[in-house]
Amino acid sequence: MQILLQEAWVCVTSLHAPTFMACFIDRQQAVLPPGSIWILSQTAQFLIEFSLVVLAIGMTLLLEVLFFEYYLQSILLQILESKWHTANAQSPSCFDRGKFVFFMLACVFGMMCGVVLACAISIHTFSQLKFSTSLSEKKRNFNRMMSRVLIIQSVVPLGLVLIPLSIALGLILPFSTGPQYVSVPISICFLIISTHSVVHSIVLLTMTPIYRRKAVDLFRR
Repeated sequence: MQILLQEAWVCVTSLHAPTFMACFIDRQQAVLPPGSIWILSQTAQFLIEFSLVVLAIGMTLLLEVLFFEYYLQSILLQILESKWHTANAQSPSCFDRGKFVFFMLACVFGMMCGVVLACAISIHTFSQLKFSTSLSEKKRNFNRMMSRVLIIQSVVPLGLVLIPLSIALGLILPFSTGPQYVSVPISICFLIISTHSVVHSIVLLTMTPIYRRKAVDLFRR
């Protein structure tokens, strides 16, 4: 059950990537002038999002494979512990975190690629807003505000997922077969990661004007 919950959390968190990317692409497409080479058809946008969804689900499947092997190792450890001392049974030859390190590396690499792409799209979007002649001042201000809100919202997974995950990975890599005292800071990192969904929801409600007004009206009732 615990493994299933962890896999579900990874799946839901990974699916934030296509959602954010769809928002960044939509912001960019909304400010492009007619005839721009950067205009994407609905089919192209769908294919981009579909590929990101497949990658997000693929991360969950990768975790499923790793957990299956971890489950087999746990059974082996139980057998060994009945015959040898626990400290000897948990030696590096029996308990290898290398594949979990690969999973974390894949997560960090994927998020870094997403950050770079989102930054590039944002820079291009603000450039279009600055020099666009096809948008009225009202539409330009609205799109500029929504783009800034989107960037602020996207900082949440950056600060609560990518950075703690990178720190945990940096601790696991040199000490994967050594001292166990690094388990405390690693646990703190994953505790921070677990707050991502709640914090993101709060930021979404407070930073998006239409959601903020609806929330205020709901509390007034």
